[in-house]
Amino acid sequence: MNLIKNFICLSILTLIITCSSTEKPTTTNMTRVNFIGDSWLSYPVSKDLTDELVNLFPKNDKILVENLAKAGRKIDQQLVLVPNTKPDIFIVSIGGNDIYDWNHLIKVGAESDITKREQKIDENVKLVKTKWMKLIQEIRSKSKTNTLILTMGYDYPNLGGDTSNCPILQKLFAECKHISKPLNTRATKKLTQEEIRKVGNDIMDKFNQSMNEISTNKEYKNNLIYIDLRKSLTDKDFLDEIHPSQAGFQILATKFLKKVCENKNNSELAICEGK
Repeated sequence: MNLIKNFICLSILTLIITCSSTEKPTTTNMTRVNFIGDSWLSYPVSKDLTDELVNLFPKNDKILVENLAKAGRKIDQQLVLVPNTKPDIFIVSIGGNDIYDWNHLIKVGAESDITKREQKIDENVKLVKTKWMKLIQEIRSKSKTNTLILTMGYDYPNLGGDTSNCPILQKLFAECKHISKPLNTRATKKLTQEEIRKVGNDIMDKFNQSMNEISTNKEYKNNLIYIDLRKSLTDKDFLDEIHPSQAGFQILATKFLKKVCENKNNSELAICEGK
């Protein structure tokens, strides 16, 4: 009888050890993707670009996604928050809160002289470009030698005057008119909707130009890719003046990933598998 009891106990013990020692999934062979930046990657009131990109990634266990972005973040704030995780891919969207800084837009709108207004815009874009270059250097210092940095410019803002799709919570606790409202806060003569659109688009063109210039720097050519997303959306694809709707982000995600994966140098990337 004791022999039978011992056999049963030994069998149960063996089963417990076997179950508890089952191998856990390893991240060694996984592609680690870090999203860092602003509300285009982390929009608290709707699906964002991160959500839509991840939805397009291959459905397998080869990709580990970490979204470390935060709405409202500026370049200086991101500079000290670059993770030391040494991912395989960084996807970065930032600079919008710098080029469309509320106080800066107030000053731009208050300047009635068109030439001086453009000078203020140029000075700010130049400053933002300098900050962006510092950020790229910091990202590279926290990366592996072959880490790929995928960046983007923003599309033209929704400056047709209609922000009726703006989420209720945002209307109550935040702002829907991030560009037109500050531009007219201290304007001696209210800017027309056409003038507001011109200012907003000019800023976006200059920002994208600076992003492209950074990406074509020989120092970065092997691991920095900039994707131009202008002319992807129409006003109806936005919730407010600067944030696309979920449908808008779907359009941007599709274009972004297509542009990345059609580059033959990226065909072996885990995020491009099957694309």
